[in-house]
Amino acid sequence: MEKRKIYLVPHTHWDREWMFSEQTGNVLLNQMINELILIIGEQKDFKMVLDGQASLVDDYLKWNKDKKEKVVEVLKKSQVALGPWYSQPDVFSSLGETTIRNIEVGKKTISDLGIKPMNTAYMPDTFGFNQNLPQIFVKNGLRNFVHWRGLNRKQIKDYPLYRWRGIDGTEVMASNYKKGYYHLGMYYPYRGLTNENINELADKFITKTKDTMNEWFDAQKIGNSILFPLGGDQAPAEHEAKRFFELINSKQNDFEWVLTSDFNEFFDEYRQDEKVIIHKGDLKTPIAGRIHRTISSARYDIKSLFRRCETNLYYKLEPLEIMYKNIDGSYNFEEYKLNTIIKPLLKLQAHDSLGGCNTDITNEDILSKLKQVDRRITSLIDLITYKLMQNEGLRDTRNAINIINQAPFVKSHSKIMVIYSNLDAINVENTGLSIHTISSKNIGFTKGIFELKVLITTKEVEKFSYSISEINKMNEYKPLIIKTNLIMIQGENIIIGDENRKEFKLNLTQDCGDNYDYSPTNEEIKFKQTHELVSQELIGETNVAVINTKIVSEKDSNEFLMTITTFNGKHDIEIETVNKLIGYRVSILFKGPNKISKSQHLVISKFNELDERDGWREDMHEFPAMIDHNDGLIRMDGEGAYNIYTRGNNEFFKRETGIELILYRTQEFVSRANLKWRPNAASGISYAENSDSSKLLKKLIFKIRLDEAEAIEGLNDWNFRPIIHFKNKVHLTAHVHNKFEINDIIWNSKEQLYFPIVDNKKLYISSIKLSRKGGVDMRLSNMLGEEVTTRVSNNGIEKEVVFKPYEYKNIKAVI
Repeated sequence: MEKRKIYLVPHTHWDREWMFSEQTGNVLLNQMINELILIIGEQKDFKMVLDGQASLVDDYLKWNKDKKEKVVEVLKKSQVALGPWYSQPDVFSSLGETTIRNIEVGKKTISDLGIKPMNTAYMPDTFGFNQNLPQIFVKNGLRNFVHWRGLNRKQIKDYPLYRWRGIDGTEVMASNYKKGYYHLGMYYPYRGLTNENINELADKFITKTKDTMNEWFDAQKIGNSILFPLGGDQAPAEHEAKRFFELINSKQNDFEWVLTSDFNEFFDEYRQDEKVIIHKGDLKTPIAGRIHRTISSARYDIKSLFRRCETNLYYKLEPLEIMYKNIDGSYNFEEYKLNTIIKPLLKLQAHDSLGGCNTDITNEDILSKLKQVDRRITSLIDLITYKLMQNEGLRDTRNAINIINQAPFVKSHSKIMVIYSNLDAINVENTGLSIHTISSKNIGFTKGIFELKVLITTKEVEKFSYSISEINKMNEYKPLIIKTNLIMIQGENIIIGDENRKEFKLNLTQDCGDNYDYSPTNEEIKFKQTHELVSQELIGETNVAVINTKIVSEKDSNEFLMTITTFNGKHDIEIETVNKLIGYRVSILFKGPNKISKSQHLVISKFNELDERDGWREDMHEFPAMIDHNDGLIRMDGEGAYNIYTRGNNEFFKRETGIELILYRTQEFVSRANLKWRPNAASGISYAENSDSSKLLKKLIFKIRLDEAEAIEGLNDWNFRPIIHFKNKVHLTAHVHNKFEINDIIWNSKEQLYFPIVDNKKLYISSIKLSRKGGVDMRLSNMLGEEVTTRVSNNGIEKEVVFKPYEYKNIKAVI
């Protein structure tokens, strides 16, 4: 009888940070790779998967520059699989662009060492998966997909092997680790294996694993081979694996254990087999393992700051660099940006880091690193905007403003912001620009230094353009201010009374969960909310309403200051609070039609309607809550349709009349056991770990927009916010570049520049940036399920481009 084959993948699953800090993890990482290099020297055919994370090798080589050349040569000749990711990503709370960059940077990091990166999308611990990932994988050269979590009740019947068909029709070979990435690692003797005990330990391993292997073969139904992992969290290199499994092969006739670090050895046996079953849709069901569906609303401070870094990088800095590079020949921040912004941000996309399911020490470290990335991005933006103003002859001017539209389409915008000036008020109007002072406060010690809250409105600003105005030379004016009633209060509801009435209110539920998951109480909490319409005025063409909301429960209360700015049919809602609520979930109930879709990973797809709540305790690790995730857009279609745009509020529930958008949750513990929505053991740890910082007892700001635009056009407009730089010499920390002398721009030639033009109504602009090889790289997506034919302008020449349903393309442009 022929032995059935088990392709066994030795690996380590390396959490960059979790219940320990990154600093602790780095010490362990350095030790593990030191040992790995020694083992490879002794075993030329040693096989291992280094968790699919290129950052592990990248970091190690930075710490060990003196032996970089030797280590790289060892790895080149080894069978240790590296990449393709830079870090193991979370895909619930990040943009699709970030996931693509994670693969691009991971593959480049390994390729730059002269090593071929792994071509498998290896994701052994990621909490769930969006249905556009197959397209992203294949377009980035990844042929296979390996995961643990996510398969639903229907899919789990065939869990070991299947083809995953994405929303656009792209297919990728897939294998599911139903038992987790660590199962065999529980029985493998990492330490203490000797000539005296190896036979006894091999016999024990055979006995304890035989039933699982038979179950795996029975479930797969086809073929004579299966794929199984050997490893665990922070596992060391299995230096005795070869000897151990050679002995096991000699002791039994059921299985042939084949060590491999090349997933293609397994998948190639089935790649042409038509009997391999096809699965479609998202992978977000908690059967094989916990999905932590509600982790996207934990640690809003981390989620919102990460999204701010993403959007400021992709939709402000990178398109601004396109404009500026063609003006200033000295501008060169490519390597600086890669090593101090992009790579650190990708490390923070790691599933535990972005998830926030960590100790306080770790989460505070994550916030600190995100703040550093954020400051580097904004500092580069400030440098460019300041140099543009300086070169317009405004080096010594005290008050000037630069309005930049870095988008590849025309924009109008109205925004309330804080600026600093020696003037106690600024009320001016110029072509396409108006500024009105809402409030003024003198913050100077000996002279007038004023903090001004101003409303700035720009109209029809040309694409890829900037306009600089000196405030002192502009005629002061008094805008027409009219009392209005666009925003109304009716009981607990706030109503925007435009042609298509929009109605919403805050909601409060008790959260007995933890940093991983929300979990409710058995009784519904009783609370009241009251709204005070503090002010409402039409300033020029912008309606500004300020509402103070107070929520009172039986034990607690909290206030929320809401500013609603309405301009050009767009209602921008900013909610500010100093949180005092502990153990609660705060949300907004938006009333509207219940045909719901959302944006996620470059496509707009229907709300995940899969309802598996009946009998969930029988086969699931947590309650399969009817929630879904968005990365910027929620669309309510039908009578009274409108869009909701979010920034860091990634989680929402579908209701009978509209949706419930989760603002934030507050907890007291990293993890808890025996939750109503997640019974049995705690996640991650088996003891009570307090989490004071997860109470979020601090200032929180939420930004939301409502409009009735076409979904793609509205999402592009929401992402590409204009850059407004107010030049002053009175406040050092507001714009530090204003304080120092900087050389004038080294101007490039004055030749006519043809910036790329994109149809922003039909195509989602995922990114538009300078190419490392010259020119511009654009990533554009047809987010919808119908073919799109449109035109893209490249170097002044228009070209017709056809996008299949849900297809995204990488397009190279020349300037």
